[in-house]
Amino acid sequence: MLNLFIGLAIGGTAGLTVGCLLVSAKNADREIERLNKELNNLKNDI
Repeated sequence: MLNLFIGLAIGGTAGLTVGCLLVSAKNADREIERLNKELNNLKNDI
């Protein structure tokens, strides 16, 4: 039973870490796209 708990703790921690990294990477990609669009708009206005 202790091994099950340890496995769940390690698996849960690893899953949360990977999930958080993927979410932050996705948000970074969206922010980069938004900034590129804003930069293109500024270039077109000049």
